[in-house]
Amino acid sequence: MVQVSKSGKTHCKNEHAYFPDNYFVNAHGGTGCKECMRAAAKRWKSNHPRTSNQNRNTNLKHLYGIKLDDYNALLTAQNGLCAACYSPNNSKRAFHVDHDHNCCPGKRSCGKCVRGLLCSSCNTTLGHSKESIERLYALITYIKAASQRQVND
Repeated sequence: MVQVSKSGKTHCKNEHAYFPDNYFVNAHGGTGCKECMRAAAKRWKSNHPRTSNQNRNTNLKHLYGIKLDDYNALLTAQNGLCAACYSPNNSKRAFHVDHDHNCCPGKRSCGKCVRGLLCSSCNTTLGHSKESIERLYALITYIKAASQRQVND
């Protein structure tokens, strides 16, 4: 069934029919065709290109409250190695920004609680341990005891 806009139109200026999945009302009450909006956004992006560094800088500021220069300074201070295990980054992806989740729960950080840059393995381990020092010590004890049993067998 074709949707009818506020002005009584059933098609956009490009003759796309206003179907429920192709029709939207924005926060200001304006209406439009999703297909035309996607095309306009694509045109805008092609006319306003951003470098990957600009995108990375925006993401770092948004998620962690730091700039790309801050990230690169951390990386230099860590000699290009993971802050926890001191291994080089063998992944095509960048190191993960680690922050104190007691200060800023969730994925975003204020920028003041950034601790360092971690490889994927260390970041995943820290996340799964819920940053519990007791849990990490328990894992160390477990691994040591298991390796002792293997030596004695």
